Amino acid sequence: MDEFIDNKSQRLFKIRDELSKLFEQARILQFEINQLSATQAENIREFLLLCVHLDTYPKQNSNLKEKTFYFLFVKISIFSIMFVILPRRFSFVNIHFYLF
Repeated sequence: MDEFIDNKSQRLFKIRDELSKLFEQARILQFEINQLSATQAENIREFLLLCVHLDTYPKQNSNLKEKTFYFLFVKISIFSIMFVILPRRFSFVNIHFYLF
């Protein structure tokens, strides 16, 4: 009987350890998701400010405008590829980049 209780206790300790590891992983992933969201918000703000600037001075910025939109397209494409390659838990983040 004591051996049976010891086996059950060991299994419970293993389960507890696994749960604590999962909670730590969840905390880290939530932090990473929050960081990605903050980075995306900053990128969107920069993009909108740049669009306003380019629309305000169209003749002066015609060449810059082409280069900038090409750069932003490449940047957004790289982010999209990055999020597709990452595990599925990040796939919802990809939606924001398709808005442009």
